[in-house]
Amino acid sequence: IAKAENKLIHRHDEVFAVQEEIDRLVAYFEILAEDAEVRIVSSGDGQLYMDKNMFERAVGNLLSNAIRHAYADSTIVIDVQEVDEQVTISVSNHGDAIAEQNLPYLFDRFYRADKSRQHVGSVGAGLGLSITQSIVQAYEGQIKVTSDKDKTRFVMMLPSAGVNGSDKSVEA
Repeated sequence: IAKAENKLIHRHDEVFAVQEEIDRLVAYFEILAEDAEVRIVSSGDGQLYMDKNMFERAVGNLLSNAIRHAYADSTIVIDVQEVDEQVTISVSNHGDAIAEQNLPYLFDRFYRADKSRQHVGSVGAGLGLSITQSIVQAYEGQIKVTSDKDKTRFVMMLPSAGVNGSDKSVEA
């Protein structure tokens, strides 16, 4: 995280179609989703110029959290949109809402909103969202979260491929 914050990570940036990487992540998380009795659907597309591994890490963290906190028999929705030189990737799940007072701290290192999960054998160290935020910020993007009633939505906004240092594009 410190390396990302200080721009010391060696990146292998390239242009790629976002939906192809999302499809790979969905396939990777398929067994975990089946075990949690949730379904993952994705739609949309866009092009980014960034390190694919960093992208996969950021979205993978969001997807892992969505699966972990989704109600059984619900659907996790990943939506990708490219508008006005910005790619927006949202990951939404239906599950218990995150308390409003916890939202400002979700991206802090080691912070976990669900205090009941902080015991021996608990999954996660409270670093995933902090790592995701560091990656997004390293690419001059933003990440936001909303949570109410039964739905939580994380939205990553990143400069599209043409803005972030490359005028190349991926052929469809």
